[in-house]
Amino acid sequence: VAIIDQEMVTAAHWVRDNLAPEDLLAVHDIGALGYFAPRPILDIAGLVTPEVIPIILDGDALWALMEERGAVYLMAMDDQVPNDDPADPRLCTIFDTQGALAPVSGGSNIKIYQIAWDGIC
Repeated sequence: VAIIDQEMVTAAHWVRDNLAPEDLLAVHDIGALGYFAPRPILDIAGLVTPEVIPIILDGDALWALMEERGAVYLMAMDDQVPNDDPADPRLCTIFDTQGALAPVSGGSNIKIYQIAWDGIC
């Protein structure tokens, strides 16, 4: 529960307070965001965006779908970023939860990236 609070809930509150509600977010863990900051999402885990399921392991196809749909932001942990590449030049970090528990538990913090489709942050 503490990791959920430090990561998902913290990120959702930041989104609610800082991002325009009409901008499309690509998100892996949708629960807290849907509850605390309802807005248009592209669920890259496929729960509410079922067309993701056939391409869920194909990072290039996920990137293509995100671009086709007009995703402005990505909210994810490092291993949830398409192609498992949080250093992708399209990703411009604008928020990091900096929670203490996820990293010591073997995970990463949730980051929110503005997507620069031209690769220039």
